[in-house]
Amino acid sequence: MIVILLTLLAGAAEDAFEGVGAPPLGAPPASTSIIEERTDGLADILRCPVCQGMSVADSREGASLAMRERIREMVAAGYTDEQVIDYFIDRYGEGIVLLPDERHVLVWIGPLLALMVGCGMVLMRIRRSPEGLAAGEQGRESGAQASVPQADPHRAAILAELED
Repeated sequence: MIVILLTLLAGAAEDAFEGVGAPPLGAPPASTSIIEERTDGLADILRCPVCQGMSVADSREGASLAMRERIREMVAAGYTDEQVIDYFIDRYGEGIVLLPDERHVLVWIGPLLALMVGCGMVLMRIRRSPEGLAAGEQGRESGAQASVPQADPHRAAILAELED
């Protein structure tokens, strides 16, 4: 009877971590402070499946509390951070992770690069001809004055008649 009970308990323990992979060959963390620290770090990375955009650490929903407890169990059993994250990705999909994926790094860095290139182009334009910028403004002013016709004889005659 005891053998059957032990076999059932061993089977239940194996089912609890099914799909996670074997824990690393090293021993589980020795102190509870290390377990809590790693649990907190992983809870900050994982998204609450119920809340909109909140991490497991910030949410107080039942699902988040259960996930946090599951993280704590896995860390105490000796699983690595990658194995814990993979476990939740297998169950909830890639959207469960709050950190951006390395494949999408251009989406996160692209606008910053575009801003830097634009600022660089403006600075190069200003440095290339600082006097040219001032001369260009003076040229526009003198061009505007040049477009006004000088003394037009017909205009002078019309103005003289209007004054009379």
